[in-house]
Amino acid sequence: MSKLFLAPPAVARVRDYDPWVLAKDVIRTEGRAPFGATVTVCGANGEPLAKASISPESKIRARIWHWSPNKPLDHAWFKAAVAHAYQRRVTLGLVGGARAYRLIAAEGDSMPGVVIDNYAGTLVVQLTSAGAEKWRDAIVQAAVEVTGANHVYERSDAKVREVEGLARRSGVIMGDARLGSREQPLTIQEGRVRYFVDIQTGHKTGFYLDQAQNRALIADLAKGKTVLNCFSYTGGFGVAAACAGALRVVNIDSSAPALSLGELAMQDHPAASQIEWRRADVKKALAGYADDQKSFDVVILDPPKLAPYKASARKALGVYGELNRRALSLLPIGGMLASFSCSSAITMTMFRTMLTRAAGQVGVQIAILTALSASADHPTNPALADDGYLKGLLVTRLA
Repeated sequence: MSKLFLAPPAVARVRDYDPWVLAKDVIRTEGRAPFGATVTVCGANGEPLAKASISPESKIRARIWHWSPNKPLDHAWFKAAVAHAYQRRVTLGLVGGARAYRLIAAEGDSMPGVVIDNYAGTLVVQLTSAGAEKWRDAIVQAAVEVTGANHVYERSDAKVREVEGLARRSGVIMGDARLGSREQPLTIQEGRVRYFVDIQTGHKTGFYLDQAQNRALIADLAKGKTVLNCFSYTGGFGVAAACAGALRVVNIDSSAPALSLGELAMQDHPAASQIEWRRADVKKALAGYADDQKSFDVVILDPPKLAPYKASARKALGVYGELNRRALSLLPIGGMLASFSCSSAITMTMFRTMLTRAAGQVGVQIAILTALSASADHPTNPALADDGYLKGLLVTRLA
C-alpha cells in the first residue's frame, strides 16, 4: 500500500483528527498512488497515523477515513461507519415515518466527500471527493443495507467535483427513475408540516434539511404574526409559520417551479389561504415594500451561497449588507429578523459585524436573541477551521 509522509506541523494536525492532508503537507510519497487510491498517512519518520484516499488533482491531497492505520479500509468498515451514523440519528429522534434527515454529513460523520440524505426511505447520495468516488458502490450498498431503502438517487452534480477532477453525475441508482421528480415529488413530514421534494432537479439534494430546527423555532415565534420569507424556495420557513398559526405569510423566490411545488403541497391545507406565493427578485421586492411603508413582524433572509471561495467573501458581504439593511427597515419595534449565510467563507464574526453595521446604517437598534446553525443531523468536524457552513442570527428591533 502507498504511503504519504508528512511534515511535522501536519502530523500534529492529523493527531488532532484533522481529516484533510494538504498538498503542501506532503514531503514525499512512497509507492504508486493513483486517483482515489487508499494510502497510509505517516509521519516523517514513517510512523503510521491514518488511512486516507488520495486526490492527485486537489489542493486537499488526501482525505482521512479513519485514524487506525493498521485497520483495513473495506466494505465492512463502510457499513460500520454508516451504521454508527444511522444510530446517532435514531438517538436524535429523527428516524421513522415520513421524516427526512441527513444520514451522512461528510467529515462530520468521518466520511469525507460523502453526503447522504434520507427522504422518508428514499436515499439521495452526493459524492464529491476522489475517495468517495472510488468507494461509491460500497458506500451505496452500506447505506441501503443499514436503512432498508429501496430507492436511491444520485446527485453528484456539485461544481466542487470538478476541482477533484471528477465529472458531474446524477441519476437513479436503484428504484423508480420517475420517483422524486418535479412531476412526481416525494412527500416528507416535519412535525405536522408536509413538504413536497424534487430530489432530481431541486436545490442541494432537494430540500434544505439543515434548516429543520430553525424552521421549528420560527414557527413558534410566528403565531399570530405577519411573516416575510425571502429566498423561500418551496416555502420552508413560510409554510411552517403558516401551519403554526401565522396571520399572513409572503413567500418570495425567483423560481416559479419551486414556488409551484410549495403551493401544491399546501393546496388542501386549512392554512393555504394565509400564504401568498410571489415570484420576484428579492432585492426589488424588499425595496418595493419599503417604498410602500409595509412592515412585517418576522422576516427571514436565507439567500443562496454568495461566497463559495474566500476570494469572494468581501463582495458577498456587500450583498448581505444590502439585503439586511432592506429587511431591517421593514421591522416594527419588537419585530424579528432571522438572517442566514450558507457560505463557509463567511465566518460568524464577519456575519455579526455585517449585520451590526447594516442596522446602524438604517438607524435601527437591534439586539441578538440567539445564534442559529444547522440541525443536529449536520455535524461538523471541529478540526476544520470554519464556523460550519450554515450560520445565522435571530435579532429583534429595539428602536
